[in-house]
Amino acid sequence: MIEPLIIALAYGRTTYTNHSRPQQERRVLHALMGYHLVFTFVFTYFILKHGGDALAYWQLSTNVMDAPSERWMDYFGLSTRFVQWLNFWPHHWGWSFLGMNLIYGLMGFRGVKLLYLALFQSPIPNDKPGSFLSRNWWLVLFLPNMHFWTAGLSKEALTLLGLGWVFFGLRFWKSSGWQLPLALGFLFLARPHIGFLMAGLVFLFFLLEPTLDRRWKTGIAGVGVLGLGLLYPILTSYLVIEDFSWSSLKTLMDFQLDFLHGAEVGSAVDMQQYNLLQRLGTYLFRPLFFDAYNLQTYLASVENLLFVGLSGYGMYTWKKSGFPSIPPIYWIALLFFLTTTFLFANSLGNLGIMMRMKSFCVVFYLSCIQFRLKV
Repeated sequence: MIEPLIIALAYGRTTYTNHSRPQQERRVLHALMGYHLVFTFVFTYFILKHGGDALAYWQLSTNVMDAPSERWMDYFGLSTRFVQWLNFWPHHWGWSFLGMNLIYGLMGFRGVKLLYLALFQSPIPNDKPGSFLSRNWWLVLFLPNMHFWTAGLSKEALTLLGLGWVFFGLRFWKSSGWQLPLALGFLFLARPHIGFLMAGLVFLFFLLEPTLDRRWKTGIAGVGVLGLGLLYPILTSYLVIEDFSWSSLKTLMDFQLDFLHGAEVGSAVDMQQYNLLQRLGTYLFRPLFFDAYNLQTYLASVENLLFVGLSGYGMYTWKKSGFPSIPPIYWIALLFFLTTTFLFANSLGNLGIMMRMKSFCVVFYLSCIQFRLKV
């Protein structure tokens, strides 16, 4: 009885907050929420039929612990441990797999909502009618890959929520900036390398913010160096590397490529034989139709083909008009996309995992195109 009540209250509260927004935003958010909810049921069916990490998260049976524990705090830690720590009490209360997916799906939608409010509402007033694309670029938020991987019990849902929370705090930093330490902490627990990257980009944002005077920027820079210094040993320990030198990172990325190219891993790609340009193209735009072998990969091919077109259109608009005066938040979005693209293209050798990682990265590049259309 408690499980459906909590789920109903959570969705009711979210629907109410959506409805309190202005009319245009309200319609978009209601549509996104309904769309995302459909993917929660699709995600549940897919995982129950084909298996996946979500089942292990639900059952607290991942291989990060030697044996199950009855103590909640024994599960606390980074990444997978953090997911199991969040799931500990619902698991012991006997929550269903669908119920857990509904809660995580709501967290994923919350991330989509915050990104919509932070990045897909132009900060520069534009009273011109504009083209259909410039007025409705938020439609790219309905691309299915982001919704599928964040609609259920997954680290992707937590990551998207953390990223949305951070960018919302940046966009409205004068009123919501106090939430940034909480958002960064949450993101670091869910995905340490993404959290560390965003922590650095957050401090860069404030250094670029033109409305802050030099004294504030100096203080923020000091806090940034201290914060990153505290996170640095935690992250290197988690990644099992000595430092962030290129040789250490290269060794780690090569290890990942070798592991994900193993015979036991499906949809593997021999990225080790590719040059940098081929790796970037594979990560960003594959699988395409020549890679497809089932319904899921054909659907992914359709989305990737659309992304090829959107990427080409974005580069055309930037080349045609040059770089306008870009607000710092869009520079941060672009830097996040470029950095994660480089890292994932050089460390992933599996098309399925690439699609999962792109689920929370591609939207930032698309937001930069959206900004350019509205200028």
